[in-house]
Amino acid sequence: MRQLVALLHVTLAVAVTAIVFVLPFAYAISNARFDLWVSTGVAVAIGILFGFRAPGGASPLLGATAAFVVGAVAALIAGLVPGNGNIIMLPPLQAVACGFLWATRAEPITRWQESLRLALGTGVWLGIGLMPAWGERALLPAMLAALTFAPTCEAARLLTMRRLGLRGRPYLLIA
Repeated sequence: MRQLVALLHVTLAVAVTAIVFVLPFAYAISNARFDLWVSTGVAVAIGILFGFRAPGGASPLLGATAAFVVGAVAALIAGLVPGNGNIIMLPPLQAVACGFLWATRAEPITRWQESLRLALGTGVWLGIGLMPAWGERALLPAMLAALTFAPTCEAARLLTMRRLGLRGRPYLLIA
């Protein structure tokens, strides 16, 4: 029961942030319905993920912050990139989401298995957040997110290792 109440608090904070801050920002950039759905859907999905899976327990503030940051970036990318191409949109969104997730972790990520798991999780949640914008082709964004997670996570892991002064080797991630 306690986790359900925490999830409801996070969801409420994320929904208010998406409606009050992200949606008007996205509308100021572009009034296309697709762009509004992209920014709001991504903000809600990533905000709930980060808020509920926060390092010290559920955190509505962290969820709302993640929703605002990732939703604003999604609005910028969706509104300024011509056309409705998720291939162009997904890697930068995933990089921002992974960076935000790894910045809020207590310990840095040094193992490539852990970076793969976290990047795949953010990719799948980004795909879920893009589903309202795609309508009947809703499975395509989730598959694209699953395909673009490997280069994103490896680049972020190598940058983290370099910042810590550790020597990291790149892995060829071919499935």
